[in-house]
Amino acid sequence: MPTGSFDEVANISNGGTVIVNSNLAAITPPDGPAGAVNVTNNSRLSVTGSGAFVLDDSGPNVNGTATFSGGGTLALTGAAASFSAQTASFAGGGVYAPAINGASHGLVSVNGTLNLNGGTLRPSFGFTPSVPQGWVLADAVSIDGALALDTSAAGLAFGRRLETSVVNGGAHGRQLRLDLKAVLGLTVNADTGAATLSSPTGAAITFTGYGISGPAGSLKPATWSSLTTQLGGGWNVAGTPSTSSLNELGGPVPPGNTTQANLTLSSGTRSLGTPFDPASLPFGVAPSLQFQYVNAAGQVVVGDVQYTGLKAVNSLLLTVDPTSGQAKLTNSSQTTISLQGYSILSASGSLKPANGSWNSLQDQGRPGVDEANATSTHLSELIPLKANSITLTPGQSFAMGGLFNAAGTRDLKLQFQYAAPLAGDFNNDGSVNQADLTVWKSQFGTTLTGADFLTWQRNFGATSSAAGTAIANGVVKYETIASLAAASAVPEPSGLALLALGAVAMVANRRRASALTVTSVR
Repeated sequence: MPTGSFDEVANISNGGTVIVNSNLAAITPPDGPAGAVNVTNNSRLSVTGSGAFVLDDSGPNVNGTATFSGGGTLALTGAAASFSAQTASFAGGGVYAPAINGASHGLVSVNGTLNLNGGTLRPSFGFTPSVPQGWVLADAVSIDGALALDTSAAGLAFGRRLETSVVNGGAHGRQLRLDLKAVLGLTVNADTGAATLSSPTGAAITFTGYGISGPAGSLKPATWSSLTTQLGGGWNVAGTPSTSSLNELGGPVPPGNTTQANLTLSSGTRSLGTPFDPASLPFGVAPSLQFQYVNAAGQVVVGDVQYTGLKAVNSLLLTVDPTSGQAKLTNSSQTTISLQGYSILSASGSLKPANGSWNSLQDQGRPGVDEANATSTHLSELIPLKANSITLTPGQSFAMGGLFNAAGTRDLKLQFQYAAPLAGDFNNDGSVNQADLTVWKSQFGTTLTGADFLTWQRNFGATSSAAGTAIANGVVKYETIASLAAASAVPEPSGLALLALGAVAMVANRRRASALTVTSVR
């Protein structure tokens, strides 16, 4: 190891991982510990078990500084692991990734300044934490700035939110805390527009106001069932309801006007009508509402939002069972699309291309579908001729076999090529006809305008063969797949433009074919 007494510095910059599982303080010169450490270029310093990473600042020129930048990550796993430095910095894109396994966690101890500006906190949990619960992650003489909180690896259930704070305390005087709290949840059915409020954890949460906001056109004030309408008694609509913002506040409760209107949720739900407009979502655009509320202490709290229905994804969905490795492709939208090709990618090589694993569309006997050169990093299929393109109706699925290595990394990505929806096809049935005029009449003045009528008029008679081609990123979810039973209906080919996913080497010989398996989910 580099040795601090000789002014030697540990540099981890090759994109790899250094694992420390013993106490480096027990190592005596000339074998280490290092005088400073620099972790960059997406490299990783992982301290696990009872490991303790320490720095030796006894050299004349080094000073025990730890620097994490450019995606360089410090990962502490469990309560016994620790990291000590004279100063530490996550500025410039450093990542602190605590893997929390219990009620306490290993500490980053800094006998000076801990600089968090420009860094990211990416916690994960090896157990199911209770709510509320908190952990001290760092202890320093001074803490500058704040880490951006990335909860993508935390696996939080609905109605639970992580927050960071810097407080007084600890051996050095200032502590970085991570707290898990119960919050109100807003559930939105992206297909029907229905919305409800709840306390998903069952904790009693009192609020005196709330706001829902989103992109212009995403909300429908006319079908919003406000608390003002439902409860009265001091509740008031705040401001002018719009297609981008709906707000309510609890005012003085008549007749005495001595208390403030409020509502407490613990079990059950409170309907808000159908304030979301599903028609605001073209294919490929997921819903993106924000929800905040004012708690009993007068604090503004960011609530949790979850979506149900096919439009919750509103794209092609790859569902992967992390235990069995089984997978399925689903048109998780309310738009009929024509599939022209797809690629499933894994940078870590977690795919299983062999016969008996991936059950490709070519294996299933789909005419005109060609596998590309399958490897553990990519599985692709192309449909070169438009006559063989596959129509996927809303909710329709294809079982794709056990293509995922359950022991591998969950890093799959999905890309696909499809025929874009027809302009003027308001009911998404693959043709512009009289039925679309009926839809336009019913939605004119709300979601459709005079310009939409002109679009329908210009494209009257067009079918899916006239639709343009688009390449998009799909969505990948890891969850248990209960059943992949075959449905009675198999999608028929439709006319499409030639596939243009690019030049890919084709497999000369077909792999073993099996029966086509299609499912339908709603």
